[in-house]
Amino acid sequence: MAVNAAFEGNRKAWMGDDKGFAAHVAFYPVCKPYLQQEDLRVTGAPMINLYGTDDSYWDPVAAGHRSHTAWNADAANDSLGQVVSFLRKTLTAK
Repeated sequence: MAVNAAFEGNRKAWMGDDKGFAAHVAFYPVCKPYLQQEDLRVTGAPMINLYGTDDSYWDPVAAGHRSHTAWNADAANDSLGQVVSFLRKTLTAK
């Protein structure tokens, strides 16, 4: 949903004249179906995408339809720190 909400057409359809989200955080985003939309204009809000480098699982939209996820406590802790840092930088008044 974080990726889908970053497209301008969806923001307008879902939120009308509201500005939309200030930032997007996507964990394991599936992007291919969204990139096949007719209107690919993005809102311009910053986005961070997090995924595991060792993961491979079956996914109908993934390259080769392969996906796999495995829990990794170090990666989970690292992603938490990355998201907090991203949001602090992105949402801090300038």
